[in-house]
Amino acid sequence: MAEMLKGKTAAGFEYQIDADMLNDMELLENIAEVDTNPLKLPKVIGAVLGAKQKTAMYDHYRNENGKVPVDVISAAFVEILSTNNQGKN
Repeated sequence: MAEMLKGKTAAGFEYQIDADMLNDMELLENIAEVDTNPLKLPKVIGAVLGAKQKTAMYDHYRNENGKVPVDVISAAFVEILSTNNQGKN
């Protein structure tokens, strides 16, 4: 069974990620493409978190107007990836 990495963002969103997911070349390629094609970000988030956690993340960061701010989600996702890549080669 794959190791699950668990964490919590500074804003309190709790998540768990399959450790093997972070060691996937196709995921890395998709992450690299986000800089030139930001429309890939939702696909990357879904690949890392899965559909249920992606929805939970959006709901957690939804603002008072019912919108899910792109900049807030982007920052939270970077936080998740950087937290779970510490100490990995």
